[in-house]
Amino acid sequence: MTEERGPVTAKQLGIAVVGSGRIGTLRARLAAKHPAVRLD
Repeated sequence: MTEERGPVTAKQLGIAVVGSGRIGTLRARLAAKHPAVRLD
């Protein structure tokens, strides 16, 4: 049984970085460098 699916649409996603100090900063920098993340 196969299912027909419509075109894939891009969705915007919010991101929150949890942590403080060096680990929080590292997580935020890694998230910002990800190609799917767009900073407006």
